[in-house]
Amino acid sequence: MRHFRSLPSSLPFLLAAAALPSVGATFDYQSISDPLYSSTRPFGINDNGVVSGDHGGGSIFTYSSGTFTQYSQTDGAALTYDTRINNAGDLVGTDGGLYAFTLINGTATRLSVPSFGGNTIYDSFGSGINNTGTILGGYIGSDGQFGFELQNGTYTQIRFPGSTSTEPLGINDSNDVVGAYSLGSGAVHGFLLHNGVYTTIDGPGSGDTYVWGINNAGHYAVNQNGGGFFYDGAAFTTLEVPGFSGVTVLGMNNLDQIVGTYNNNGATVGFIATSETSGTPEPGTLLLSVGCMGICLLARRYRRSV
Repeated sequence: MRHFRSLPSSLPFLLAAAALPSVGATFDYQSISDPLYSSTRPFGINDNGVVSGDHGGGSIFTYSSGTFTQYSQTDGAALTYDTRINNAGDLVGTDGGLYAFTLINGTATRLSVPSFGGNTIYDSFGSGINNTGTILGGYIGSDGQFGFELQNGTYTQIRFPGSTSTEPLGINDSNDVVGAYSLGSGAVHGFLLHNGVYTTIDGPGSGDTYVWGINNAGHYAVNQNGGGFFYDGAAFTTLEVPGFSGVTVLGMNNLDQIVGTYNNNGATVGFIATSETSGTPEPGTLLLSVGCMGICLLARRYRRSV
């Protein structure tokens, strides 16, 4: 799960359904890398193809049509980590003081996450904003690490039942939330929160699972043990940037475009993976099209180490 100091990372309904294997989606890959930084980490992409992210600490950016735009300060603290974006261009992320923030119409604002049940809040982080303006995030407090949703001025805690930690990582326009949780046994599982019901989502193999994104079609961006996957509800497709290793997926949009990172000789490079069925190929250099067989399984997830 998220460790801010080092990063800046009765069950109600357990779904463990196995589906028949099916042919996965096919993706084209485009690299995005800011030449001024050794690390380019895209965390979000909206339906207009605008990407948001960070440089591994110290600054955040948006990227569109080959151009990076940098952002700096809010309340005296650097806008630093994990930036997500909606179709209006509104941003949410984590600043250098370890506060969740929004950047809307050019105005940066720290969020005042309330104590849930009288607990003390130490740090907070922003992890999503959808096209209706609902904000997703999390906090570290005296009760542990859990999440929140901010809708129409009201904060609601997100806490997988029985978990010792819950980290929300993505939200769609129906306010479905995905993320990761741990029951304290050391294993980390993915989850979906839909209409108040929590469901466990595990990757296709063994090991910890994080679900980093969900779109309006109910498709998911999933990480498991250092591998990235697209999950359409029936099959997992492995995301592999040809010729490179260390693929991590970090976000997605409603066109099944997925953003993430890969390792290039020690440098962290961003990528956009565009589904060939989306009808919106990303401009720029396409590394390769690659299709994979997906194996469906649902039931476990992974520890964050971006």
